[in-house]
Amino acid sequence: MKKFFGWKILWAAFVVLGWHCSKDNKSDQGTVIVLDHFGYDFSAGKKDTVRVENNDAHTVGWYPQYPVPENNPYPSFAQYIWMNNEDTLTWKCSQKHLGQVSLQDVKSQVPAQWDTLLMPLLKGHAYIAKCHDGYIKFEVVATDSTEIENYHDYAWPVKIKYVFFK
Repeated sequence: MKKFFGWKILWAAFVVLGWHCSKDNKSDQGTVIVLDHFGYDFSAGKKDTVRVENNDAHTVGWYPQYPVPENNPYPSFAQYIWMNNEDTLTWKCSQKHLGQVSLQDVKSQVPAQWDTLLMPLLKGHAYIAKCHDGYIKFEVVATDSTEIENYHDYAWPVKIKYVFFK
């Protein structure tokens, strides 16, 4: 009987400590996903294929806001991919391009101002974006078909590493 309770206590401690450590590790390191045209719900940590309006963002091969700025150096339907996270009130995207920095160097805080000229998703660059119920900071890990497994299963795929925050 003592042996049984000993194992129960040991198992409970392992579950609690293991869950706590893995949760902390995940938030520090980020979660790697393939973001594509069908979208992703970052707070839930999954694609919502039933109610796509729950997804916070998706990718497109064209500049995601209208009108397209005259000073936009990245033409639509070229080799560039953008993240579209526009809201349904202003039809504007809320994104901040932070340049070529690692995700670990980006603070989890809302920028004072969002970009007016949206940058395409560039490998090695970091961004902050608004979600329906929070924010994400993310780094683009891959945009090339040779770096994304099952590349042709997606529409405009981009591999990112993200951290969700409120």
